[in-house]
Amino acid sequence: MLSVELPSPHEGKNSYPFIGLLLTAGLQTKQQSERIEPDLEGKVRSLGALHDLVNHHIDHLFIVGGQKLQGKPLAEYYADYLKRFENRYPAVTSRIETLPGGIETGSDLHKAVKTLAGRNLDHNLRVYTTSFHGPRAVKILNDLGYDSSYVGTEHITRTRSPHHLREIDRAVTDEFLKRMTEREKTIMALLKLDGIPVIGKRILPGMKLVEILARVQRT
Repeated sequence: MLSVELPSPHEGKNSYPFIGLLLTAGLQTKQQSERIEPDLEGKVRSLGALHDLVNHHIDHLFIVGGQKLQGKPLAEYYADYLKRFENRYPAVTSRIETLPGGIETGSDLHKAVKTLAGRNLDHNLRVYTTSFHGPRAVKILNDLGYDSSYVGTEHITRTRSPHHLREIDRAVTDEFLKRMTEREKTIMALLKLDGIPVIGKRILPGMKLVEILARVQRT
């Protein structure tokens, strides 16, 4: 089940391109090659976003993830992974870019939309992530002043092949979903602070608290 209906970007009178924002998950190291690539959840997100790019549901795909491993942002590892599909979809990979990010969802999206605004690409935003994570991303973008929707990528990737179905069942288990849902409840409770009106200035204390907690957890 998708979170929204997905019309073609070229239906209606909307002249702005449809922009996909792929939010990174984690990384893993392949034992045989020692290659660093997205973990299973990250691959589920990536393949779902790639599917919509190939099928013209979005015009451009921007990968967002500023946390670094060995000095390299997560977004670049995900871009490297998607480049492996270049032979199959040669006209598509040129429409995939990385964006500067922070260290977690809020700071990642904050930096990403600032960059997109400078290019007049901050319209028709669709977030590609796992379903439990989508509402938080949409709320953050709304608090930053942007309308957006999200797509639960596991529902797209699940239909690609029996192999993908098995991989999703390995990555998105009931135990994993329960743990992540509880985490999201805690974070969303903090983000409710950002709904408190402040005259004359946009202040987002909840988003800042979540970022501080992420930094503490990484030290």
